[in-house]
Amino acid sequence: MNWTGSTTCDTGSVCTELNSYYFQCLPGTATTPPPSSPPNTTSSAPSSSACPSARTKFSLFGVNESGAEFGNTVIPGVLGTDYTWPSPSSIDYFTGQGFKAFRIPFLMERMSPPATGLTGPLNQTYLSGLQTLVSYITGKGAFAIIDPHNFMIYNGATITSTSDFQAWWKTLTERGGAGGAGGACAELLAFSPEALSMSAFSYESRKQDAVGQFDHPYDEAGRCRSY
Repeated sequence: MNWTGSTTCDTGSVCTELNSYYFQCLPGTATTPPPSSPPNTTSSAPSSSACPSARTKFSLFGVNESGAEFGNTVIPGVLGTDYTWPSPSSIDYFTGQGFKAFRIPFLMERMSPPATGLTGPLNQTYLSGLQTLVSYITGKGAFAIIDPHNFMIYNGATITSTSDFQAWWKTLTERGGAGGAGGACAELLAFSPEALSMSAFSYESRKQDAVGQFDHPYDEAGRCRSY
């Protein structure tokens, strides 16, 4: 990988293999192997695992599909000049490599024009771009994570109204989320921790109060939610 830095962990850490491509210095001490003994025909084969404990595999690997949030100083902006939606060929490539989660950043001001505010109608052209992309991703059997990439700022001011934010999410999920964009039960995650992590409320309270049931298309029993 053309790494030119140190390859030795600091005292108190040990080099740990996380996968075939990634090693990380983690707290701990290296174990000293016991002295070798003469080989014999009854000795057991060495373990193939680099770690004594069982490994837990990641269930999803994903990528960011940036583009629709570009040109954030130009509202609403021009498609193809100020911003763009990721291309289907990009989704094809990454799903072909085994990636199954795609984060789609977009701007709230383009989705909900400042002239009518968060509780006003959505911009149908911008919404259509999101719907098309989410439908394509979920049609490939992957997850679409829609991300209002505003850092909890809308039209230059911090969003402080939980009810307005909840209403905005409800409108988006009904018109362009799990039901409107990808079928009756699309594999859509309709909230972004990044978008919910700024001041005014704690992340957990805003996730619960402002997003409510709209954060996942399936209920606790694995059934498709009805919006």
